[in-house]
Amino acid sequence: MRTDMSRALYLIDMRRWGDDNKHSYFWGLWENYSEAEKHAKEHMVDRAGKYDGFILRANPNSFEWEVARIIHWGDFDVDTLEDK
Repeated sequence: MRTDMSRALYLIDMRRWGDDNKHSYFWGLWENYSEAEKHAKEHMVDRAGKYDGFILRANPNSFEWEVARIIHWGDFDVDTLEDK
């Protein structure tokens, strides 16, 4: 059963070279998608592009989640954090 995702939380999962079988870790949790995206990109720059940012959208009080976006190193300008 699909629940209401309007109250979603956004979790950042950082995955080395985009692979969750290698080193990966959770970086943060936000109520706002734009903030989650900004922080994921900033952290990717801090880690010199070795990690891809997976933004997961989760509904509180449930087991439901989905990938909202996968950010790869070449997807944005590292100086402005704007998408290419």
